[in-house]
Amino acid sequence: MEPGDFPPGQQFTEVEIRQVFRAFEKMLGLWNVVLDLPDALPVDRRYDLMVALLDQEFAPMNSGMFVFDFCSGYAPGCELGEYCNCLKSWKEED
Repeated sequence: MEPGDFPPGQQFTEVEIRQVFRAFEKMLGLWNVVLDLPDALPVDRRYDLMVALLDQEFAPMNSGMFVFDFCSGYAPGCELGEYCNCLKSWKEED
């Protein structure tokens, strides 16, 4: 599976994006992989991050768990933008 196998999110309704995302999460769960995204992240952004995940290399796991959270801990450059959980901490340090 590659990112090009998925149509742009704009071609889906919000309901369809949620369905695709849930199915993708179930597939990842079979490999002990979890997507940890902020609850407030809009569904179209979730979809885009999900598709971008296909560019990441990882091996399915038989035990343990691997978590993709898309956050490096460096809020100014975070893929999650204004939805980054670290953003509040970074603003407090300024």
